[in-house]
Amino acid sequence: MRSESTPEWLLAVAQIPSSLYIMTSSRGKAVGAVLASWVQQVSFEPPLVSVAIPRGRGIAPLIRDSRSFALCQVHPDDRLLPRRLRLSDDRDWSILDAIPFETLETGSPCIKRAMSVLDCRVLRHLDVEADHELYIGEVVAGRVYTDDRSPLKPDVRASGRIDLLRRLNPDQIAQNVINRRPVIDDDVNGRISGSGELGEVPMHKPNENGADEN
Repeated sequence: MRSESTPEWLLAVAQIPSSLYIMTSSRGKAVGAVLASWVQQVSFEPPLVSVAIPRGRGIAPLIRDSRSFALCQVHPDDRLLPRRLRLSDDRDWSILDAIPFETLETGSPCIKRAMSVLDCRVLRHLDVEADHELYIGEVVAGRVYTDDRSPLKPDVRASGRIDLLRRLNPDQIAQNVINRRPVIDDDVNGRISGSGELGEVPMHKPNENGADEN
């Protein structure tokens, strides 16, 4: 049962669907990557997407100097990529050294293990006086790396800040937001996520375009 002190808007915000991405950028030999789950399409013509990341992330100066970034969509069953980024310093410019990637139009790394990639030029960077900063990117190229067309699993990352959602009873979060096993973790965006153990699981089978395997 919902606590009397739980704001109803918290439960409503928690229902906003999302997916997990890796935002990448590069400048010279420096390559950066950060997990991002607040990604949305905002326009058809021109094709624009928005992405919000926490303030002060190490990738910010690379995006500023290169005026570009890529969004690599993480497969729902892939635990390896999120774990590597969570355990890495986001100012380590060799963070993707062991992860195969290519570049398309802007030079931002496009991770071949991802489901798909959007290569973007920065159109706007918005400082909204909040704990996240917002980037608007124009999609100039893209690629799909997997033939897996099965519906994505319901996203387990609630669209509220973890410090706010902690007001909710954990059992309630599991029932209303996670809607599967009641395991609660933090992701890099400070959001709440329900998942299994972080041990490796079989990755999706890539297509024949050179996508990376386990």
